[in-house]
Amino acid sequence: APARLPVLVWLPGGSWVTGSTDIGAEHDWAPVYDGSSLALRGAVVVTVQFRLGALSFLGGAALRSRGPSSNYGIQDERLALRWVQRHISSFGGDPNHVLLFGQSTGAVDVMLHLFSKETEGLFSAAALQSGACLEGLVQPWSYAEKQYAALLASTSCPDLACLLELPAEALVSAEVGSLWEPILDGAEIRQQPWVSAARGEVQKVPLIVGFNRDELADPLTTDVGSTAADFLAVLNESGVPESMWPQIKADYEARVSDWYWAIAQFRTDFGFGCPTRMFAEEMVRAGLTVFGYKFSQPPSISQQFLWGRQALGPPQQLFGAYHGSELYFVWGNREIPVWNADLTPQELTFAGRVGRHWLDMAASGNPMGDWPQLRSKSRKWLLLGTQGITIDEERLLNCTFIDRVRALTRRQPWKMEGPPQLLHV
Repeated sequence: APARLPVLVWLPGGSWVTGSTDIGAEHDWAPVYDGSSLALRGAVVVTVQFRLGALSFLGGAALRSRGPSSNYGIQDERLALRWVQRHISSFGGDPNHVLLFGQSTGAVDVMLHLFSKETEGLFSAAALQSGACLEGLVQPWSYAEKQYAALLASTSCPDLACLLELPAEALVSAEVGSLWEPILDGAEIRQQPWVSAARGEVQKVPLIVGFNRDELADPLTTDVGSTAADFLAVLNESGVPESMWPQIKADYEARVSDWYWAIAQFRTDFGFGCPTRMFAEEMVRAGLTVFGYKFSQPPSISQQFLWGRQALGPPQQLFGAYHGSELYFVWGNREIPVWNADLTPQELTFAGRVGRHWLDMAASGNPMGDWPQLRSKSRKWLLLGTQGITIDEERLLNCTFIDRVRALTRRQPWKMEGPPQLLHV
């Protein structure tokens, strides 16, 4: 194929235990990650399947004789990137213009590749959607040992030899009581992301980094209340010292209409907004070209249909721009497969604008339009959903508290040389 089109390589999210590049296809609906719309606008789109759960992150001393790493899904992704470099030109793609993009835990994986020397030169730009977080998502070696022991107990296996004889389905379905997450194994991941960021040990490629305005609004319909006491309970569960409660409570009470949204916004700030801001600022300090966004466009159809919940109000008011709602606009497909519905004409127009930013990023390393570059003294984030450029000063104020809280729970940074030697703090 003679054409040299920009390439977009996609890593889906799913908490590292679920997720697929053809989500929606099992219901005979058009897949969410159907790349047709993007490809028709002049690109080659690659979606990557990689191992998840125990098949990806099983670790422990028993496995070290079989190889130094326990992050097999990350290795799958790198293999896909190498395949793109070797073969994408046969499909009309340009291996020198590759955008690696992902959402949620897929975005975390993009971040890990940014900090990996093994993937250096395999992509020319990156986009992290609702998953740029430097801390708390890469676990120490002791975590892998506990996961391994729990898997043995769950499968009634006495040792590794027994596990290797089990069908893959048995490993995937086994309950271990905690999440499968990337492991600081000293081979694939040699140091915590925040250490790499602080040292500037990152690939110098341009980045799109962002989050959604109401990332964690939807879970509130079932598992969180809507009172001031509920808000304080969330602060407590998040590890916020009680001495900080009055100031944080006053900040959120002053800028939201009720405690339902105060809880939603705090959880969004704590889990997504402030970590994304911190990541972006670290990348700017490291010398990268960074473009930040906050997605604020609620889809016309509520996520209640996906989860089978009863709406507590108008869908767009209830859920807002929730976690994952930007996907339908980045991919730009008319059908919303998980709801068996369509985007409105107005939403399709908006999706065209959003998708163009991602396509331009792949082609040139710049999302074009009126999107400003983040700088150390100019924190202008593009508000995707309305016209113009904005910065949420109140959110940045709250981040000063949230960053302090997250720092209190940060593990001691360390770089592993040889076998794991854990530091306990």
